[in-house]
Amino acid sequence: MTIHSGNSMSSQTFRVSPGANGSRVSVVVPASLLLSAGDVVGPGASGNTGFSQGISDKIYPLMPHKVPRYKRERFIDDKCATYKLDANQDNFSMGELPNGWEQYTHPEGQPYFYFAEKRIITECWIWDREMFRILDEFINQFEDFIRSRNMTQPDDADLLLEVNIEDEVNWCGYYYVSGSTRSVFWLEPFDISTHVSEVRGDVDPTHIKLYLEYQYWYHWDLFPNVGDPTDKIYDLVANTIADARTDIQSSRTSTVNHSKEDLKEMAEIVEGMKSRKFSASHWCLGMSFYAAYKYIEVLVHHSPKVDEVAVKDRFINYHGQYGARLNFSQSIHSNNPPENTWFFTIVSLLLLSAPNVHLKSLNELWVDQITLKARWVKFFVKMNSQWGEHIVHASILLNANVAFLAIPSNDPSNNTTLQSTRTAAQIASYLSIVTSFASMLLALLLVRQHKAKERESLDVGEYVSLN
Repeated sequence: MTIHSGNSMSSQTFRVSPGANGSRVSVVVPASLLLSAGDVVGPGASGNTGFSQGISDKIYPLMPHKVPRYKRERFIDDKCATYKLDANQDNFSMGELPNGWEQYTHPEGQPYFYFAEKRIITECWIWDREMFRILDEFINQFEDFIRSRNMTQPDDADLLLEVNIEDEVNWCGYYYVSGSTRSVFWLEPFDISTHVSEVRGDVDPTHIKLYLEYQYWYHWDLFPNVGDPTDKIYDLVANTIADARTDIQSSRTSTVNHSKEDLKEMAEIVEGMKSRKFSASHWCLGMSFYAAYKYIEVLVHHSPKVDEVAVKDRFINYHGQYGARLNFSQSIHSNNPPENTWFFTIVSLLLLSAPNVHLKSLNELWVDQITLKARWVKFFVKMNSQWGEHIVHASILLNANVAFLAIPSNDPSNNTTLQSTRTAAQIASYLSIVTSFASMLLALLLVRQHKAKERESLDVGEYVSLN
């Protein structure tokens, strides 16, 4: 028999002899798992609150994008640094790592460790002997579990272990990643519903495979030095970028989540890496497939980042599925436009239907609660330009009203024979001054608030989503 990766769609398996014992033990879910899926605290990083079977009661399934690298708090003592060099010192090693382990450093600076013989990756700080002891205990539990069921680990599968301590209890998140299937899998059933909330409706196994491929490229982005990119991977990334560039060039309603300029830079980076065979390029490939597979998601040490993005894009747009999204303004859930609230209807009438213009633009931009970064940025550039024009127009109108009120003949109070009153023209001018000043103030606040959104508000390759 075979044990699949938590779902029948995965071709990656652990092979088990016919007589293997398939029993599981219950998992005691820690309190942190009751947090929302977006919170990354200890074992809660898995985002899973419903699994009831597992390797042990302290080991839980983990998604690659839930590895808490950027949430982990590691502090260095805030004190004056001191160090004395020995005479002729040429060795700057921290010491000897446990047998078989190697330390790698991500291009961003994050250290991690790899045990090539057992194909285990971890960010656990194994220079600390106590942390290594805890990690080694979890490794033994995996080996005992696999041995007791006569499983054989695929030759190309790596195991990621995320060790964390919460309330003096040791926990370990894990996943397996396979290069041959470009997917991730687990040794137990895993409800991934909370992880695929960006799509709605029924999902097919082929659709979920896209999501698991996105997670594969995300893993490569996190740990680029473990595997070497092949010419096949470089070609895959290059073709992905080429497809995206063609789609953008030939269609005004393309679902590609990158501008032509971004894709051109990605293509140049991948081509340069392929010709020079940079070892650091693994991360960039990951970044590119992570970004282009948010069209097809990540660039392979740098190229897989292109495919990572491209795959995520395919997942979001139901690529290859019934009812696939073919243009950015197409809703795959309904043809009915959203209904306006009574408040908006009343305000729109008072403002002579002016808000309807922006509402139409937003409805085309924000479809099925997602939008494209390039079009979102373009929208904010346009809005900032309009707000700037409002400031100019309001200031001109303000000056005109002040000049009008300064004309002596327009003020009846200058005529001592008449009772001091205000004419309708004066009252209208005063109201115009107030509204002009309010318009200038509001436009200045909006420009100040959103000026930076032209570039910095959205991460590379990321969708803006609201669920």
